[in-house]
Amino acid sequence: VPASFVVASTASKTYPLVVVLHGMNGKPLSMVRWFFGHDDEGRDSEWEDRHPGEVEPVEGFVIAPNAFGNAMYRELGEVDVMKVLDWAERFFPVDKNRITITGVSMGGTGTGSIAFRYPDRFAAAEPLCGYHSYFVRHDISLRAMWPWEKLLAEQRSNSLWADNGLYLPLYVWHGKKDFPEKNSGVLIDRYKALGYAIEQEHPDVGHDVWKRAYDLGQGFRWLTQKTRPLHKRHIVFKTDSPRYVDDAWFHVLEMSPGLEFATVDAKIVEQGSIAMTTQGVESLTLDRDPELVPTSTPTRVQIDGTVLVFDPSTQVIAYKAQGTWKAGNRPTADNPSNTRRGASKRAGLSGPIRDVFFEPLVFVYGTLDPAQTRANRETARAWAKIRWGVDARYPVVADSEVDDQLAENHSLVLVGNSDSNRVLREIEPALPFKATSSEIIAMSDGSPIKEWKGKDLGVAFVYPNPRHRARYVLVLEGTSALGTLRSIALPELLPDFVVFDDKIAPARGQIILGAATPLAAGLFHADWTLDKSDVNSLSRSPTVSTP
Repeated sequence: VPASFVVASTASKTYPLVVVLHGMNGKPLSMVRWFFGHDDEGRDSEWEDRHPGEVEPVEGFVIAPNAFGNAMYRELGEVDVMKVLDWAERFFPVDKNRITITGVSMGGTGTGSIAFRYPDRFAAAEPLCGYHSYFVRHDISLRAMWPWEKLLAEQRSNSLWADNGLYLPLYVWHGKKDFPEKNSGVLIDRYKALGYAIEQEHPDVGHDVWKRAYDLGQGFRWLTQKTRPLHKRHIVFKTDSPRYVDDAWFHVLEMSPGLEFATVDAKIVEQGSIAMTTQGVESLTLDRDPELVPTSTPTRVQIDGTVLVFDPSTQVIAYKAQGTWKAGNRPTADNPSNTRRGASKRAGLSGPIRDVFFEPLVFVYGTLDPAQTRANRETARAWAKIRWGVDARYPVVADSEVDDQLAENHSLVLVGNSDSNRVLREIEPALPFKATSSEIIAMSDGSPIKEWKGKDLGVAFVYPNPRHRARYVLVLEGTSALGTLRSIALPELLPDFVVFDDKIAPARGQIILGAATPLAAGLFHADWTLDKSDVNSLSRSPTVSTP
C-alpha cells in the first residue's frame, strides 16, 4: 500500500495501482519481491512467497493476484484478475486513470492478453518475456489447422489483439538469449506497424529479464507515470468474442457469425458528428461523452457510409439489416435471439467448449449404469483438474446430488450418456446430440440429421442448459464407457462440438488435433442450431504460416 495511505483517512487523495502477474509455477508474494527488485537467486519461488520481506515505500498500490496458479490468465485465471481489480477499486482510493499491469513469462503473456481485452481499464502495460502469438509455438507453427483451430489460436495471440492498444503504451522486455525472441517480437512489430507508443529492451540475458526490468523500482516508476485519457476522440477496437465488446464510449451488441474478428474504427470528427467503419459488427451502441459530443443537439453518426441522426433524447443505437445500417433496436421479428429455439449466442453463452471455464462449474458423473460409473467418474476428475499446477478445485459429484439450486448457480459438465447420467437423461430431448449404445446422433429441431455408428464412439459439446438458460451444459458422453473416457484425449483448442472415435488418441495433451482426426467438429450457428452441412463437412484449411 502507499507509504502515506491511512486506512481511516477521509482525504480525497487517490493513488496509482499496478497489477503484477507471476509466471508459471510462480507465487504472488514472490512476484511482489521480484517487482521491487528483490528476486533472490539462491531461493525458489515457494521460499520467496513465504518470506516476502520488506520492500521500498512507494506512493501507490501493488496487487499480485494468484489467479488460480497456472491457469494462464485465461478463462478462470482472467476472471480472477479482473475480480481482484474490481475489489481494489471498490475498497481503496485508487485513481482509475492510473491503473497499469505488468508480469513475467506466463504473466507477461497475461499482461498483453488482459490489457488488450479491457483496453479502457489500463493506462499502460509492461509485458516481460511473454509469448504473444500462438503461431510462434513449435507445436502449431506451419501446421495444418482446421478453420476453428485457427480462430481459437488467433483468439489467444496477443499480437492480433494489439489494435486495441491505441491508448495503451507498452514497455516490452525480452532477453537476447531467451529464444525465440520472436515471442515478443511479433507484438513489437505489430505495435510499430500500427504506430502505437512502444518502448523495448533486449538485454544480453536469458528468460530472467525481470532482474533488469524491475531493478531499483524502475518498473513501478515507468508504469505509474502513465495516465489513461479521460476523453477519447478515436476508438480502434477488435474482438472475436461477445465477452469483449466495450471500449470507452463504443459497445458492440451483435457480431456476425463466422470465423473472423469484428473490427471498428470510430472518430469524433467534429462537434456532434461521429464517423466509423466496421467489419463483422451487426449491432452497436454509443455513449455520448458530454466533453466531446453535445447532449442538447442531434448526434450525426456515419456508419460504413450510411448517415444516421439521433435526437438528444434518443439512445445512439443501430443495427445492420440486409447490409444497410438503421437507427434503433433491431425489430423483434428480425432478432436472432427470437429465432428457432429462442436463444442466441452471447457473453457467457457463446462457446466454444473451453468458454465454460469462465463460469462456476460442477462436474457431474453418471451413476445409473454400474458398467459406466467408474469411467464417468475418472473422466470428470480428469477434466476438472484442467492442467498441472492449476489451483482450482471443482466439485465432482454424482448425478444423484444435483438439484435445481445447484444447476441454477453453476454450469454443469455432464459426464456419461443418458443410460448412465440421470441429469443428462432429463434434458437430452432438448439437446443437439445424443448417444445410444450403438451410435452418436446429431439432431435438428427434434429430428436426426446425421448418425455415426461404430465401436466406442464419443461426443463432446457445449450448449445452453435447457432448464437454466443462463448456464451452460458441457456434455461428455459416449456409446460406451470407453467412448466417454476418450474425451480425455481431446486437445486444448476445441470448437462447440466434436464427435470422435479411437483416432482422437494422438491429440492427448496437445494444443491442436494434429495427427488426430475427428468424425465431425465445428461451431453451432448464432442461434445454437445445426444443419446437415455443419456435421457432414470437415475440409482442411491450407497450411498456416505466422500471421
